[in-house]
Amino acid sequence: MNRQGSKTIPKTRRKKVELKRAVAKTGSTTTAPTTTVPPTMVSVAVGLDAFKAIAQSSLDAIPIGFCVCKADCTLVRYNKRAAELWGQELPLGEPVARYSGDLRRYRPDGAPLHFDSTPVAQAISSGARVMAAEFVIEQPDGTRIPVLMNVQPIRDHTGRVEGAVCSFQELTERKRAEDALRESEAELQSVINRTPFMLVRMSRDLRYLFVSDAYAHLLGQPRSAIIGKTNAELLGEQGVATLRPYIERVLHGEAVNFECNLDYPNIGTRRLLIAYRPELGPKGKAIGWIASLLDVTEQRRVEAAMSKRADEQAALYRFTDRLYRATSLNDVYEATLDTIVAALHCRRASIQRFDTDGVIRFAAWRGLSDTYRAAIEGHSPWKADETNPEPVCVSDIDHARFGAAIKLAAKQEGIGAIAFIPLMAAGKLIGKFVTYYDAPREFAREEIELTLTLARQLGFGIERMRADHARTRIEAELRKLSERLEAEVHKRTLERDRIWNVSEDLLAVSNFDGFFLSINPAWTRLLGWTEPEIKSMNVSELRHPDDMAHSIAGREQLAQGVPTVRMENRFRHKDGSYRWLHWAMTESNGLIYLAGRHVTAEKEAAAALERAQRQTAHLQKMDAIGQLTGGIAHDFNNLLMIVSGHAQRLKNHLKEPRDQRAVTAIEMAATRGENLTRQLLSFARTLPLSPTVISPAETVNAIRDVLAGSMYVNIDFQIAVPDDTWPVRVDKSELELALVNLSVNARDAIPFSGGRIMISAENVELKPGDLLEPISGEFVALSVADNGSGIPHDLLSRVVEPFFTTKGPDKGTGLGLSQVYGFARRSGGTVAIDSEIGRGTTVTIYVPRSHAAIAVPSPQDEGKYIASERQTVLVVEDNADVRNVAVSLLKELGYRTIEADTAPAALALLANGKNVRLVFSDVVLPGEIDGLALARTVCNKYPHIPVVLTTGYTNAFETDPEFPLLRKPYQIAALGRVIHDALDAARGRL
Repeated sequence: MNRQGSKTIPKTRRKKVELKRAVAKTGSTTTAPTTTVPPTMVSVAVGLDAFKAIAQSSLDAIPIGFCVCKADCTLVRYNKRAAELWGQELPLGEPVARYSGDLRRYRPDGAPLHFDSTPVAQAISSGARVMAAEFVIEQPDGTRIPVLMNVQPIRDHTGRVEGAVCSFQELTERKRAEDALRESEAELQSVINRTPFMLVRMSRDLRYLFVSDAYAHLLGQPRSAIIGKTNAELLGEQGVATLRPYIERVLHGEAVNFECNLDYPNIGTRRLLIAYRPELGPKGKAIGWIASLLDVTEQRRVEAAMSKRADEQAALYRFTDRLYRATSLNDVYEATLDTIVAALHCRRASIQRFDTDGVIRFAAWRGLSDTYRAAIEGHSPWKADETNPEPVCVSDIDHARFGAAIKLAAKQEGIGAIAFIPLMAAGKLIGKFVTYYDAPREFAREEIELTLTLARQLGFGIERMRADHARTRIEAELRKLSERLEAEVHKRTLERDRIWNVSEDLLAVSNFDGFFLSINPAWTRLLGWTEPEIKSMNVSELRHPDDMAHSIAGREQLAQGVPTVRMENRFRHKDGSYRWLHWAMTESNGLIYLAGRHVTAEKEAAAALERAQRQTAHLQKMDAIGQLTGGIAHDFNNLLMIVSGHAQRLKNHLKEPRDQRAVTAIEMAATRGENLTRQLLSFARTLPLSPTVISPAETVNAIRDVLAGSMYVNIDFQIAVPDDTWPVRVDKSELELALVNLSVNARDAIPFSGGRIMISAENVELKPGDLLEPISGEFVALSVADNGSGIPHDLLSRVVEPFFTTKGPDKGTGLGLSQVYGFARRSGGTVAIDSEIGRGTTVTIYVPRSHAAIAVPSPQDEGKYIASERQTVLVVEDNADVRNVAVSLLKELGYRTIEADTAPAALALLANGKNVRLVFSDVVLPGEIDGLALARTVCNKYPHIPVVLTTGYTNAFETDPEFPLLRKPYQIAALGRVIHDALDAARGRL
C-alpha cells in the first residue's frame, strides 16, 4: 500500500494489465479463459492493429510461446518463449512458410509435416479455431521439441480472416512420462509372460479384468476373448462350484493357497496350484483379487507313476528278503501272495502247482471262495510238459475263450479280468500264479514284466525249499551214520586208520583248551604245516581273528551238551593265506572230535554268484528306469514338435517386434525342452545315435573354450588328453554333451574358496571283473576329476537315475549323469564313479577302442531348401496336431502335401495313382504296419518314390537306419535339407 491507500501493481502484473487494456481499446468485451491460452485467443473481433500496440515486454511475460501472423502467414509479433521453442529468432514481415527449411515440423509419429497441414495454415484456411494440436518442432541444431498449439483466427470488421494468433507450449516432460509409462507396462507384461505362473485379475462380480498370455494359451483363446467374461462362461458351473469356497474367502480379505482339479470345457481336466490374493479398495474392502496359477498336471502324473514304481520296487525288496528268510513252502507262498497284492494292486490271487499226474491244484490263495476254486481247479492254459509258456492275460472275462462253466464261475465270483503267469523252476513248468481283478482292464507291458519277475523269484524260492529239505534229509542221514560209526569205532580200528590216512577232509581230536591231540595227513596236504607244528600251536594261532567269536561259541555249545555243532571258519596256511573250512564237531569224554571239509572254492563261487546277481539287479533296475524315461520323452517330443513347428511358421509371418520376441521365447523354451528329452532318451538308450570314428584329443580340444568358459574364475581348469589316445566310434555331439554335463557338475561341486578340475584320458585294457558291468577289451577311459565336496557313498548307486540330484533347489534337473550313463552304455561302454566326501569326485567314461580310420568332417549347409517346383509329398502321421505342423512346414518350403493317418491309408493313396514324389512318415504308426514296414513296402512297390522317416523315440533301429531319418522335434531347415537330399538321390537312381 502507498500513502493514499492505493495498491501497487507488480511489474509482471502491470504487463498483463497493459495487454488487457490494449485489447479493450479494440472494443473486445470477452474475458480470458482459465487455461494457459492468452486472453486474445477468445476474441474473434480483435484486429491485427491491436496486437501491434502491445508492448514487447508484455508479450515476453507470457510463459508460453505466442505469435501473431497475417492471412498470408507473414509474422507480425512473437514473444521470447516462441523464439526459445523455435531455437532462433525469425524476422517480422516475412511469411512463415519461407522459413520451412530452417524450421522443420513433424507429426507426433515422426512423419514430416508440411506447412499447409500445420494448425496455423488450417485455422487461416478454414476460419475455425484449432485447439490442442500436437506436432514437433525441429530446432536448427537438430533438437526436436513436442508442442501443443492452439490457433484462433483474427477477423476484421467485415468478418474476413486477416490473420491468426497462436499459443504453443512444450510437451517434452509429458512425452517422457508417457514413454516411460509405456515402457514400464511393456516390461511388466514381458516379465509376467516369462514366469511359469499364469496370472489373472478378477473383479468382485467374477469377471476377468486381466489374463497373462500363459493363461490365454492354456485356454486356447486370445486374451481379448477372455477379458470381460465371467468365471462361469469359461469354466462352467462345475468349475465355479469347485472354486466358490476359495472365492468367498478371498473376497473376505483372506489370502488363499490351494490345489485342485478344474474341468475346462475345451481342454479337459487340469491339476492347478492356485494362490488368491485380495485386491482392496480405498475403504479396505476387497474389490477383486489377483490369482496366480501353475499347471502341475504332468508333474503330478509323473509323481504318481514314480510313486507306484517305488512301491513296486519296495514290495520286491521285501519279497526277496522274506524268501531268503523263509523256512517252509508256506512261508514262500504267503510272502508271494502278500507281494502280488501289494505290487500288482489286486485283492485276490492264487498259486497253483502241478501234481504228480500233471493236474493243476491250488497250493495257496487269497480272497477266493471254495465254490470258485472247486469249479476251476484243474484248468490251466498250459500243459505240464510245456517248455516255453507265455503269460495269458484276459482283459475282459465276457470275451474270454473259456468254457461256459468256467466263465459263469468267474462272473459269479465277481471277476472282470484275470492274468495267468507261468511258474518255472529249474527250467521246467511247475505251476502258475493267477491275479484276479474286479473290473475289465488292460494289462500294461510293465505289469507283465513285474509279474514275470515275481514268478522267477517264486520259482527260485520253491527250488531253494526243495534243496533245503534235501540237505536237511542228507544231514540227518549223515548224523545217523556218524553216530553208528562212533559206536563201532573200537571195532573198526583198521578201517578207521585207513580212512584217517586217505581222507581229503581234515580229521582231528582236540581238547577244550584249543590244542590238537591228533590230526590226519590231510592237514599237512591242505595247510602246509607238519603234524608236530600243528600240535605245538593253539587253535587261535591258526584261526582267522575275525572268526574267533563264533568259533568259541561253537566250542561252548559242545561243552553244554549239544551233540553236534557245525560251523565255518578260516585256517591259516603256512604261506600266510587262509582256507575256508566247514566243520562238524562232536564231544566225547572231554575231547572234541572234528571233521573239516575244504569249502574255499564253494565260497568263492557263492561270492561270484552274489556279485553277478547284484549286477543283474542293477542292470534290470537301470533298464526299467530307462524304459520309463524314454516313454515320457517320446510323448514330450511330439508336444515339442507342435510348439516348435508353429513357432517357426509364426516367426516368418509376424512383423511386430513384440510378437517376434514372444515367438523367439517360445522357440528357446522348445529348444530347452528338446535338450531335456535328448538327455532322457540318451539315458533310456533309445535316442538314435550318429556314431563316427573320432579322435578324443581333437574332440576335447575343440570344445576347450566352451568348457573353460563355463568355469568360475577361482577354478584351475586343465585338460590332459594325449594325442596318442586311441580313436573311438561314438556320437560326437553326445560325447561333447557328456563332457559338458560332467564339467558343470564338477564346477558346482567346487567350494567358494576355489579348486581344481582335470579332464584326462588314457588307453586301458579291461579284464572281466575289473568293473561292475561285464565288459572287457581295449577301451579309452575319459575322466573328469575335481577336488570338490564329493558324493556320499550311499548315494553313488542313484546318481545316474533320471531327475536325481544332490544339488539344491533350482540348481539342476538331475539329467546330466543319466545322459552320460545312457551315452556310455549305448556306445558299448560304461561309467565308473569314485568319490570321497571332502576329497572330490572322479567320473570315468569307458568307450571301446575303434581300429577304423578317423572320419573327416564334412561341412554342413544350414540354409533352407526351398522346392524349385511344386512337388507333392505324402505325409503319414497318426497325431493330427503333429501332422498339421509337418504339412505347414512343407508348404513353407514350397511343397504340395497329401495327408494320411495310417500306413494302409497311405498305401491306398499311392495305389489310386496320386502323383506323389516323396513319402514322409512317422516311424510309430497304429495298426499292424508301422512306419518302417511302410517304407519297405513303398521301396518294393514304388522304387522311384523315396521315403524319409521321422521319430521322437524308437528302438526299431538296432543298426544304422536303412532310410533317411529326421529326429523330432526338427527345424524347418533340417526338414528342407533331408527332403531335398532324398529327392536328389531318387533322381540320381533314375
